[in-house]
This record gives sequence, C-alpha cells and structure tokens, in this order.
Amino acid sequence: MNGYLLDSTVIIDWLRGHPAVTRWLAARAAAGARLVLSPVTVAEVLAGTAPGLRDRRREDLKAFDFAPLEFGAAALAGETYADLSARGRRLPLPDLLQGAQARTLGLILATSNRSVTHRHL
Repeated sequence: MNGYLLDSTVIIDWLRGHPAVTRWLAARAAAGARLVLSPVTVAEVLAGTAPGLRDRRREDLKAFDFAPLEFGAAALAGETYADLSARGRRLPLPDLLQGAQARTLGLILATSNRSVTHRHL
C-alpha cells in the first residue's frame, strides 16, 4: 500500500495546525504517498465548518486526492454493520464506510479514531 485514506480526525487536526499531523502529512507527501479524501471525510469536515469559512475549507481540501465511494465499499460497510449488529456490537456507519473504502482501494486508513480498524472488515 502506497497511500492513505485520511479520516476527518486527521484533516481536522491538520486544519488546526497540529504540528505532529502536519509533519506526518508532509513526510508522506514527500515520499510520494497518495493522500486521499473520501466523501465521508469531506462531508464531516464541511458539516463542522462555519458558513463563512466553507469556501476556504473546500479549497483546503482540494490539496488532497478525492476518491468517490464505490459500490463495493458501500456494500462491505453495510454488510459489516449488519453482521456486527447481529452480534450486539455497533459501530457508526460513517466509520465503517471509511474503513471499507480504505480496504477496497488498497489504502491505509489514517485516523485517530480507535474504533475504526480493518479488523472489523
């Protein structure tokens, strides 16, 4: 895998100027890794952005590649959600969408959200 699907937690930290995240992203970019946003990340970041800053945030987000959500990833997330729910375990569907999209694209999911890992998928 030579790329990362960036969860909104990473992007929010980057937008806030978190030094460790900024350095990490810069190092990955310098190494030629793909840095990819999903529809979930874009939606979550813009949902938490004040109306007066939305145009600026859209421009900020264009610094990264964007991958639309493919059918296979959506199906994997939905089926995983159903399987986990049947066992009494619930994870937020947006988190499962992130993990499923990373997996189907062959990317590493970069997140600080500990509930989202490939072990569920």
